[in-house]
Amino acid sequence: MSSWPNEAALICLGSVAISALIAYVLLRPFSRQQLVTRLPLFLVTGGGFLFGALVTLPEASPHIFERILGHSLNDMVTRRLSGGIIFGENWLTFWGESVETVFYFAILASALWAIVNLFRRTAIWSNVLTVAVSVAWAWFYVWASAARFPF
Repeated sequence: MSSWPNEAALICLGSVAISALIAYVLLRPFSRQQLVTRLPLFLVTGGGFLFGALVTLPEASPHIFERILGHSLNDMVTRRLSGGIIFGENWLTFWGESVETVFYFAILASALWAIVNLFRRTAIWSNVLTVAVSVAWAWFYVWASAARFPF
């Protein structure tokens, strides 16, 4: 039994608060130019906290999700893979994998956006830092994927 009434809600709200703080620090003074040049850095830094908030969102507010979905969060979701194989998994796992895929594409898009900004010679330091953090995220993804497989 946990000591907090709803740990997922605390994690979700804390992640959103940290992400908002990172957005405030990186994007101020708020202008279109700051948004275009520094948003890639926010996506690779504060995006991780948004990822954590989105992954825990169904567990933080299960009644809302169950009402929208029309079934329990612990129900199985089935997909048909190539070759006619039917694959089933828990809905929360499906949700987490879907959010994870969006996060990885956001990291890739922010790296490409930062490279374009570097060619345009705008906000050099923040875009170099964006590319470096994007490479670190990619390395972490490869390392975590390889750690799952026993060799």
